[in-house]
Amino acid sequence: MIEMSQHWPLVTLVLIAFLTTCSFYCSLHAFPPTASLSNRGFVMFLMSSVAMTLYFFFASMIANPGYVPLRWRPASDADRRHLEFCQPCAGFKPPRSHHCRRCNRCVKRMDHHCPFLNNCVGHGNHSLFLMCIASALTSVSAGIVPVSVVLWRYHDPGGPALAVTSGGQKVLVCAELFLLLVGSGVASLVFAQLQGTWSNQTYVEKLLADVAEDAGRPFRNPYDVGALGNFAHLMGCLGPLLDDRGEEGVEFPLREGGERHAYQKLRRLLMRPKQGGTPADRTTTRPAAAPKRLYHSFRIFSDYVMADPDKGGGCRRQEREEDERPPLSPPLEVRAGERVTVFRKKGNWLYGRRHNCMEQGWFPATTLRK
Repeated sequence: MIEMSQHWPLVTLVLIAFLTTCSFYCSLHAFPPTASLSNRGFVMFLMSSVAMTLYFFFASMIANPGYVPLRWRPASDADRRHLEFCQPCAGFKPPRSHHCRRCNRCVKRMDHHCPFLNNCVGHGNHSLFLMCIASALTSVSAGIVPVSVVLWRYHDPGGPALAVTSGGQKVLVCAELFLLLVGSGVASLVFAQLQGTWSNQTYVEKLLADVAEDAGRPFRNPYDVGALGNFAHLMGCLGPLLDDRGEEGVEFPLREGGERHAYQKLRRLLMRPKQGGTPADRTTTRPAAAPKRLYHSFRIFSDYVMADPDKGGGCRRQEREEDERPPLSPPLEVRAGERVTVFRKKGNWLYGRRHNCMEQGWFPATTLRK
């Protein structure tokens, strides 16, 4: 339970325990369960909504939000020209993914990082998060009723006697204020999430679309396939009846005329990247400097291929370098017989571009020697 070691989840649990205790105590006085069947049903509804909130809270906190595998690379070379390269993860970022600095990982279909969960909200736990905030709004709304009734009866001289002291009345006033503040915050979050669910747009994508609209470049979400399809895709239900989800968290259904890499192109357009749009120019941390002039064209005499990604990378060629990893990302796999144009040199590594292709990267200088 590493997530529980952070302070925000603990603060959230303490607040839930305090508000639940006050709401349950007031419901026993305002709506005695032994008085009628409706009172018994209300108390059961209140406690069941709190139980659902706690269940989805823990489920969202410990669930994998959909981390992109380290050194992930798309199967198609065409996708590499559009996708961004993430230096910390040493791989490409799939469509709709984003690198979280708190988790230090790329997350598939990332919406945001929730400090109260100490976890990202992404493709793997977004539906759990929606159920959590919906249950929280229900339980808070149900808890406001008995606390308000008890406070009203406490100040009503002709009302029934209540076992509430003056100190307890102050505690209930604090609980009422917390219920109103928490309820207003959760309600605004639910409204924002419903907007994103309706349009199938994450918080990160909405920010990018708003920036484009402010810049005078109206943008239409390519993943908006209708309200029912968006809801079914996000919640993970009715998926086989509506679309083919393809690779989990990487391929998403598109509206008619939609483009899969529309957000990547919009991001490069708004950020005005350097000419070429290569993965080196689209790195998420330290972009490689574009060459000011071309050097020379060379022919590759030995292969340079990245080794098994699970073993930290490497190379397979006739001669091995002492330092098998390039000084900067991304690496460039080259084959014998290909021609490359070299731009930079750093130690025993060269930075260049393959002919007839915009893909650039670092490769060892020994590949140029027989």
